[in-house]
Amino acid sequence: MLGTAEAAETPLRRARLESLGCRIRSLGDQRIAEVYLAHSDSAMVLVLRRQWDGGDDGAAPARRRIATSTLAALATGNLVTESAVRSASRTVRPATGRISKTTVSPSRGDCAWTLLWT
Repeated sequence: MLGTAEAAETPLRRARLESLGCRIRSLGDQRIAEVYLAHSDSAMVLVLRRQWDGGDDGAAPARRRIATSTLAALATGNLVTESAVRSASRTVRPATGRISKTTVSPSRGDCAWTLLWT
C-alpha cells in the first residue's frame, strides 16, 4: 500500500546507477535476473528485474542483453541513463527509445560485485 504522498512511478533524469551485483533465480524452466543498483543521489538501492523462459545455465545468462548491454556488464558496471522510471517498489526500468540514451560502462572497482545463483 502506497502512502498518499508517494507516486507510483517517478522519472529519473540523467541518473547514474552503480551496480552492486546480480542474483539469478531459477523457477522450473524460468530464469529471473535481479541486478541491484545504487542511486547515490537519492541514497537508495534499486533493482532492475528481467525474466525469461529456457534452461540457461552456466555462463549463458551472462550473455543475455539487458538495457543496451549484457547482463554480465550490467552486473559489474555503471548504468548511466538520460531517462528511466523508478517505481514505488524500488524497481527501475531504463527507457528503451531512440531519443533517450542509456549506456553501461565498466566500474572503477570501488566495491566487490557478485553474480549469485540461487
